[in-house]
Amino acid sequence: MLASPELQRDIANPKGTVATLIKERKPTAEVVSELYLRTLSRPPSEAELADAVALIDTAPARQPAVEDLLWTLLNSKEFVFNH
Repeated sequence: MLASPELQRDIANPKGTVATLIKERKPTAEVVSELYLRTLSRPPSEAELADAVALIDTAPARQPAVEDLLWTLLNSKEFVFNH
C-alpha cells in the first residue's frame, strides 16, 4: 500500500473524505479525530492529536497535510494488522 497510485488517487479525490472535511471548514482537531475514527476505529490519543494538529497547522497547505495524515494512518501497523 505504501506506494499505491490507486490509494493516492482515492485519498486526493476531490469528492473524497479529505476534500469533504476541508470544505466543511472543520477545526483541525475535529479533522484529525474523524480520520482516526474512520481508519483505526478509535480516537487519537492526546499526544497523537497534538502532534497531528501541529503538523497540519504549520504546513504550507492544509489539504496536502491532511492527505498525508490519512496516508500515514492507512499505512500504519495498527491499520494494516487490525483492519
